[in-house]
Amino acid sequence: MAVDLVRGLILREVNIGEADKILTVLAKDIGKISVSAKGARRSRGTLSAGTSLFTYGDFTVKSGSKNYFLVQTDIIDSFYAITKDLITMSYASCILELADKTTSEDMPSNEVLYLAINTLNKLAKGKLDPKLALALFELKTLQYNGFMPCLDFCSDCGNPHNNIISASGTLCEKCAKDAHKKITIDDTIIYAMKYILSSEPPKLLSFSLDSEITDTLSTITNLMIDSQFNIILKSKKFINSLNLY
Repeated sequence: MAVDLVRGLILREVNIGEADKILTVLAKDIGKISVSAKGARRSRGTLSAGTSLFTYGDFTVKSGSKNYFLVQTDIIDSFYAITKDLITMSYASCILELADKTTSEDMPSNEVLYLAINTLNKLAKGKLDPKLALALFELKTLQYNGFMPCLDFCSDCGNPHNNIISASGTLCEKCAKDAHKKITIDDTIIYAMKYILSSEPPKLLSFSLDSEITDTLSTITNLMIDSQFNIILKSKKFINSLNLY
């Protein structure tokens, strides 16, 4: 088997047997890959370090017919501080789960990887509100997957909008009557969404919103994610159970 060096972020870990793990890694220039880590759950095993959720590093792997086998991990950052706070860890876990559910195997997703790493870095340093971090990540995920919500006019008829928004974008009052779910917003929300869509990290992660605007933004991005992807995120269910979302 050929030996390769891949740089990536662990999005998911699944325990197998008594001591093994299967890791889902979002790898630079490769995309999502599955990596078998033999003995990773043994406390004294050579692979016990560097095989946990949130770990960003260089993974030495042997490529098999269907997946990769981990040989060694050189940790670049474990974002350990995230795991010390339940709220931060909950939102960070949701970000990784969303990245996992919206990327494909062997299809490069460097934009998602770069955004995830920078977001985790800000969260670990306590420099980004967790709820805002998830909303940012959701809106950029939609953009990276080809969905750009209409924010300049009514997304249904093309007439001027009336500061009403649905899963597809802004609406006029007439079209809003037929919308299944809609939210009345102000210009601040529209400006914030345009800023997010036009920016990339680190600039994207350097601004803040007050709690009320963040709440509205997260409601909108959650609505759009549900409409476009129709996926269930276990971590978001946990957030809802804590009344954090």
